[in-house]
Amino acid sequence: LFQRLLEYTLKQAAYDADFTSWEDQAGCDDPDSFKRFREQILADICGVIYDQIRVQYLRCMGQALQSATTWQAAEAPLFAIRAVSINLKQHLYTKRASDLQDEVLNADRAESNSFLEALFRQICDETGAAPLLSSHPMIMDSNAQQ
Repeated sequence: LFQRLLEYTLKQAAYDADFTSWEDQAGCDDPDSFKRFREQILADICGVIYDQIRVQYLRCMGQALQSATTWQAAEAPLFAIRAVSINLKQHLYTKRASDLQDEVLNADRAESNSFLEALFRQICDETGAAPLLSSHPMIMDSNAQQ
C-alpha cells in the first residue's frame, strides 16, 4: 500500500516531461503554487510513507533514479529523498540502549547509510558517470538541497 502511494506521489512531484523552465510553460501552474504543493503537501505525504517503510522508501528512490531517462524523472526521487531528510536523520542518529539489540533496525540503518553514501558519491562524481544528475539547472538545484 505505502509503496503504491509512494509511486503515485513521485508522479505528482515530477515536472512535466516537456518542462524546461517556468518562462517556457504557458498556461501551467505558476512556480510558487507548484513549489508550495511539493514542499507542503507532498513532503508531508513522503514523511508519513518513509516513517512506515523506512529503507524500502530509499530502495524505491534508488530504483526510480536508476530507471530515470530524463532529468525530470531523476529530480522527483531526489526531491522525495530531501523531503524526508529530517525523518531520515532522526532514524539514523537517534539511538537508545535498546537499539543495540535490534538487528532489523541496525540492518535498516546500515542499508540507509550505504544508500546515502552511494547517492552522494554519484552527485559529487567528477568523472561524469551520472550525467543525468547534472543535466539541467532544476536537477542541480535539487542536488544542492540534498
